[in-house]
Amino acid sequence: MKFKLGYLALLSSSLLLQACGGGGLAGGNDKDVDTIRPEAGVEDESARPRPPENAVVITTDQHFIYDAAKQPIFLRGVNHLYAANPNERINGIPAIKTAGSNVIRLQLDETTTETQFEGAMARIVENKMVALVTLTAEGNKLTCTEDSTYLLKAVDDLWLKKFMPVLVQDRFQPHLMLNIANGWGIMDVFNPDSLGYQEYLDTYKALIRKFRTAGFKFPLVIDAPSCGQDFNAFLSGRSRELMAADTAKNLVFGVHAEGAKWNSSDKIVHAATQLYNEKVPFIVTEFAGSGVAGVDETPIDHKDLIAKSAGDVALAFNFPWVTNSDEAAYVMTLENTLDLRGGAVLSTNVFLDKLYAEFELNNSGQFVQRGKLSFALYLKDANGNALRAGSTSALDLRSNQWSKLSYDLPKSASDIDPAQLMNGATSFDLTAVKQVGIQIMANGKAASLKAPVKFDELSILPGVPPVYVASFDSANEEWIKAWGAVDVGLANGAFTMKPTGGDYAIQLAGWNGPSISTIPFNKTLEATFRIYLPSEYAGKNLWAKLFGQFGAGWTWVETSLNASALVPGQWTEVKALIAFNESISAGDINTAQAFGLQIGGFSGSEVEPILLDSISISDPNARPTKTVTALQYKASFTKGTEGFVNANWDGGRPVLDASNAELAVTVPAGDFGAINKADINSISEIDFRGGITVKMKLFIPADWAGDDFWLKFFFQDGNWSHFEFTPALTTATLTAGEWNELEFKVTEFPSGFSRTLKPQMFGMQYRAVSAGTVKLDDIEIYGDIQIDDSQPILHVDFSTQAQYDAFTFDFAGGGFSESALATAKYSDWRVVPFGWTASSWKGHTGDKAPLDISLDEGLVNLTERGDEIVNGSLGILETSVQANF
Repeated sequence: MKFKLGYLALLSSSLLLQACGGGGLAGGNDKDVDTIRPEAGVEDESARPRPPENAVVITTDQHFIYDAAKQPIFLRGVNHLYAANPNERINGIPAIKTAGSNVIRLQLDETTTETQFEGAMARIVENKMVALVTLTAEGNKLTCTEDSTYLLKAVDDLWLKKFMPVLVQDRFQPHLMLNIANGWGIMDVFNPDSLGYQEYLDTYKALIRKFRTAGFKFPLVIDAPSCGQDFNAFLSGRSRELMAADTAKNLVFGVHAEGAKWNSSDKIVHAATQLYNEKVPFIVTEFAGSGVAGVDETPIDHKDLIAKSAGDVALAFNFPWVTNSDEAAYVMTLENTLDLRGGAVLSTNVFLDKLYAEFELNNSGQFVQRGKLSFALYLKDANGNALRAGSTSALDLRSNQWSKLSYDLPKSASDIDPAQLMNGATSFDLTAVKQVGIQIMANGKAASLKAPVKFDELSILPGVPPVYVASFDSANEEWIKAWGAVDVGLANGAFTMKPTGGDYAIQLAGWNGPSISTIPFNKTLEATFRIYLPSEYAGKNLWAKLFGQFGAGWTWVETSLNASALVPGQWTEVKALIAFNESISAGDINTAQAFGLQIGGFSGSEVEPILLDSISISDPNARPTKTVTALQYKASFTKGTEGFVNANWDGGRPVLDASNAELAVTVPAGDFGAINKADINSISEIDFRGGITVKMKLFIPADWAGDDFWLKFFFQDGNWSHFEFTPALTTATLTAGEWNELEFKVTEFPSGFSRTLKPQMFGMQYRAVSAGTVKLDDIEIYGDIQIDDSQPILHVDFSTQAQYDAFTFDFAGGGFSESALATAKYSDWRVVPFGWTASSWKGHTGDKAPLDISLDEGLVNLTERGDEIVNGSLGILETSVQANF
């Protein structure tokens, strides 16, 4: 839910007091996490200047940044490419303030003089802004590199020597945040469980000690590696490891919202959620958008990022688990009852803490997910009867991120599974839904596993409305007697049919009204008749059929209706598929002359009429969704091998090289080999649920023509279940000596293969008679995503106190009681509010020119992007609050 930031200070303190649990370092083996005990610093005995010992500085806690008056400050500002032209761009500082910014990210480099830096700082102080100063360098000497040579020298020669007389000045201390280096660090890891970040951590721990030994207490901002984009470097306890190395405990973690890990709403939420769970403050130090993106990348949506930065609150529970059979349910009463006949979709988003995933080592030494905690959504009708819509186990949810629970509701009373009725209910009235509930069940989970559970975005989306409905509330709605011995009429909102002899029929007729023309008989349809059969019909051998007549020749077609399902003395819903389109020619099916119901098997002694309450016809294949095929993963090898390694299986050992922006695989002669993307589990967007399409380019040597060569693909799911897919990729189907464009679809998977958990591995196995080099490029995985394409009947995003309060205790089981759960419910962040500095005021050229915010250096002459960032919804002017100095 979105908040105006003026209210966030109040909310943040209350949430931090209420939220608890789920602590401890995340991750797998202890070897992934160094000791968090900081090494002792060395006393600085040099004659260089030092900041005032009691300087008042900006401070932080586990989530937020506080100004000199200890008030939360949410940074809203702009990057300033100051180093490129300091004499002119110093005029941009007051303009950036005029645009409403409370922070400026001042970019310096080795050419910036001490005087230029001091002049910029003085101007920032005059304009009462926070100075987030950072170091850049030409080319890849610093940004987007993992070589620490330049960085280490720059800290000593620039920050702690050349710029030291400016950094130590008393007047600057309350304004300063020092972003040590712009986007330096290990490239292309993007794996929260990787050991590959260690050098990055060790380097920054040493640099942190240097700044603290020099006497600085202001916040040090650590940019993520891989051009600032790899927030995974801060996960699995690594950010807290860096924080523990800081004697001032005053670090902020910076990320650049650019690239493939940030270019969708879900990815932004995922990144922000993971950073929030680390319990360390973070900011977005740069973000792109406005159509600017890297090669083969989709641009981020900067307006969506800005919206997310305002914060989103979720309904949370911290349960005092007592037994492995505990359960708790909370319910919300609707203002008006809902009629959900015809189907609907009940959904919510749930956050599963990693603790509840219950990772265990299998026999192969691999961690697999065994989570037992379960979640269910349910409804209650106006009479208090409860119906479970569906339930999901933690085993099938991705841990430490948000997942969607979505369940189709029954379309009619006859569709209700009695096993889904809850708490002793024997029926459920879909026409009078009064409450919506959430149930959380231990389901065998050990009571010692305790962590918060969060929900957000509870919705009811309408099902597909019927294509035709006759309710007979006040009229016969064009239904009439067709033939036979029957008297028809209308009574108490029902169509009455009193037999007077043998079988009979009722119908809609084209000559009697237009209603029949609204029914699309050219599709396979489903008809539902709600019929009351009086008790006196017990024991009679009734039969029924649906019929239609089409075209100029009134061609007859029929299908049976299960009359034996009618229960004497009760209302019953009976259904039948209408597939008249399969029997009638295309030319006639669109001319419906008559459609009706025929019933027979009477004795002639019946007194009570049969009642017909409603007729509903729907298209069972229609859904209020649309399918979007999205690119879920791509490797272009412009940044090395991009995580592909030798699979280390028996057989030949390939040699991998990506120096030419393509993956060259040296294949040994006459043996098997395999390569795989070892860190595929870091690519959260791959999802097998709708099947996948794999595309790639493949080059095999010209002298392999006619050789015995094959290539096949394999996948391993989140629990390491192996699936081998073998398209016909041999020299008979490939053109040797040329690039081959390959594409294949995978829609069927073996039993037991998880299509919801993140895959552990994706790769290729091969065999060749002759030695040579195979080249791969542009490996792409596409997946089908179902997107809701209708307006919700109900949408609860917990954006108001009333929505939060509306969820109240319903029932409990196991060791739980209402009193034991009195304090279990609380509000917690789904996305914590975070600060940002947009790229950039002025000075971009070429492909990055659209990133300019102003057309003039010293004036607020906004570009289209600038207007969106400054004046747009939740932009700078709406959300920026000046810090206290």
